Amino acid sequence: MENTNKRPAEESLEISEKKQQQTSVSKGVAPIKPEFIISQEPTDSYNDDEAESRTDDVRVDKEMGGDKNGRRKKGKKKERGQNKARDLRQAHETIKLCGSLIDPENTNAGPCTYGAENCKFSHDMDGYLSMKPADVPGNCPVWEALGYCPAGLKCRWLGSHFDSESKTLKYKEGYQRVENHGELNWTTGQQKNVLQKRKMPLPLSDQVIQWLDERNNDVKGFQEDSAKENEKEKELTGTALEIAKLRYLTYVEPPFKLGEKKKLNVKNAKIVSPLTTVGNLPFRRLMKTMGADVTYSEMALTLPLIQGSKSEWALTKAHKSEYPGFGIQLASGKHWQAAKAAEILQNYAPNVSELNLNCGCPIDLLYRRGEGSALLDNAGKMMRILKSMNYCSGEVPVTVKLRMGTRDSKPVAEHVVKRLLKEGDVGAITLHGRSRQQRYTRENNWDFISKVGGIVKDFNESQLDDKDQTDRQPVFFIGNGDAFTHLDWQRVQNDENVDSVMVARGALIKPWIFEEFEAGQYLDKSSTERLAILEQYAKFALEHWGSDDFGVNSARRYMCEFISFTHRYIPVGILERLPPKLNERPPQWKGRDEMETLLGSSDYKDWIKITEMFLGKASEGFTFTPKHKSNSFDNQRN
Repeated sequence: MENTNKRPAEESLEISEKKQQQTSVSKGVAPIKPEFIISQEPTDSYNDDEAESRTDDVRVDKEMGGDKNGRRKKGKKKERGQNKARDLRQAHETIKLCGSLIDPENTNAGPCTYGAENCKFSHDMDGYLSMKPADVPGNCPVWEALGYCPAGLKCRWLGSHFDSESKTLKYKEGYQRVENHGELNWTTGQQKNVLQKRKMPLPLSDQVIQWLDERNNDVKGFQEDSAKENEKEKELTGTALEIAKLRYLTYVEPPFKLGEKKKLNVKNAKIVSPLTTVGNLPFRRLMKTMGADVTYSEMALTLPLIQGSKSEWALTKAHKSEYPGFGIQLASGKHWQAAKAAEILQNYAPNVSELNLNCGCPIDLLYRRGEGSALLDNAGKMMRILKSMNYCSGEVPVTVKLRMGTRDSKPVAEHVVKRLLKEGDVGAITLHGRSRQQRYTRENNWDFISKVGGIVKDFNESQLDDKDQTDRQPVFFIGNGDAFTHLDWQRVQNDENVDSVMVARGALIKPWIFEEFEAGQYLDKSSTERLAILEQYAKFALEHWGSDDFGVNSARRYMCEFISFTHRYIPVGILERLPPKLNERPPQWKGRDEMETLLGSSDYKDWIKITEMFLGKASEGFTFTPKHKSNSFDNQRN
C-alpha cells in the first residue's frame, strides 16, 4: 500500500525528481549521475543512417549519382552533421617486394616467373628491410593465431618471427597452413574476370527472367484491356483480351518450392543485423564469440556482384565460425539483377544459409533507384524479385527485411506481409518498427511489430490445418529496432507473435548484448573488460586484412569505425535511471577511471589512440575522417 503520510519536503523532492526524469526523457538526454557530468552541453549528435549507408564506397556513390570522385553533385542537399565523400584511401609502400620473396615457405607463391631483372617488383630484400618502419613491439598476433604470418617480410611485427642473421622466417612447430585463413566464400581473380567479361552461363536466370517478363507484360496487357473494356462497355471476343486471359491463367509457377530449400530455424536465435561498413567480417566473428547465432554480410548490391566488382565480392566472405548461420543481404530494384546475382552466388559462395532481400534501407541513394525501402511501395516488383531469387538460389532459402512503410502516415507492412505469405515463398520476415520517413527518430514501434507478427502466426497455423501443406516449414517472424537491453529480449520471449529479435546498433554500441540476454540482467562491464573486447577485434582484423602496413592501416580504420559506436555506451553504473535508451544523448561526462573516460570520448583522435594500444603507432600514411563531425574533449582533459 502506498504511504500517504509523507512529509511535505519528501513530497516536494519526489515531485521534483519525477519532473526532472520526465524532462530528461522528453528531451532525449541520458540521465547521468551529477558527479560524473563534466558539462551540460550535449555530446555530438549522431545520424544513425550511417549504419545502413553506402557513402564510403566511392564507386557505388558515383554509380548512384555522385561525381567522378563519388562526391555529391551540385544542387544536392547536404545532410547536416556528416562528413561526406570521406577519402579513406591508405598509403601504399614505397618499395613493393616481389611476392616470391615475401614468404619463401609458401609453396603457392613459387619462384618469380620473370626473374629479378625483368620483374616490376623489387628483389632487393636488404634494401626493402632497411626502408621498413620500425617494428611494432611484441609478438605478431597473426603469427600467434596461425603459427605463421601470411604477410611474411612485410609484417609490421616482423622481428617476432624473423631471424635477422639467417634472413629466414620463423614458424611454429607443427603449424599447418589454413586455406584462406579460415575464411569462406573466396572468389578468385579468374572467377571475377569471367563475370566482368559476361562469359558465365546463367541458364536458371535466363529462364526465370523470361518467365517473369512475359508474365508481367501479360498482367499489364490484361489490366489495360480490362480498362478499355469497361470504358467501351462492350464484350471482346477473340481479341487480345481473351488471349491475355488464357496465357495469364495457364502460366505455371517456377518449380523450386520453399519446401525443397534448406530448413531455417531462427526461433529464439540471437541475430546480428546486416550493417554496412561496421558489420564487416572481424566484427561478425567477434559477435560469434560473444553469443550470436546468426550473422549477415554487409549489404551487397546486385549489379556490382554481377559485374565482378572486387569490393562487392569481398562482402560475401565469411569466417568459418559463422557458417552455418551466415546470410548474405542483397539490395536490388530489378528482378533480372536479383536472379543473376542469386545464381552466381549459388556457384561462387556455397557457404551461405540464406539470401536476404533488403526492403527497408532508408538511404536516399538506394531509394531513388527503386531499391531498399522503395520496394515497400511497389509490392509487385518485390514479389518478382523474390520469385527470381528463389528460383535461382538452389537450396538456399530467401528471406526479407522490411520497414513499416515509407511514410509515417501510411504503414504498408501488414499488406506487404500478407502478400509475402501468399506469393513470396520466403523463409523468414524481419520487420523494423519504423518508417523510412522516420529513419531512426522516435522509438521503435514494437506494438505494430507484434500486430504484424500475429498475421504470420495465423498463416502458419492455417498451413498446419491444410493437408496439402504438411511438408511446408513455418515462416519465421523477427522483430528489429531499439533492442538494447535484456528487457527487450524478454519482451520478445513473452510475445507469441514474434520468434526472435534482430540486433543492430545495440550490438555495435554494446557488443556483449547477447551475454546480457543470457544473463537476464545488466552487465556493468569495466573499462578493462571493454578494452579486452577491442583487443580481440584488433586481432581478428589483422587476421582478415593482414599484418603488413596496408593491412594494419585497414584494420585501424575499421576499428575506428567500430569505436565510433562503442564510445556511445554509457556505463550503467553511472546512470541515475534504467533502462538506458538508444536515442538518448548524454551530456559531456567522465568515467569512473581514466580508461573509461577515454573509451567514452567522441573525439576521433582518441579513437586512434585506442587503436595504437593494439596496432602500434599510426603511420604517417594513415588517414581517418569520422562520418560525424566530432567534438573534442581535449580541453576538458587538459
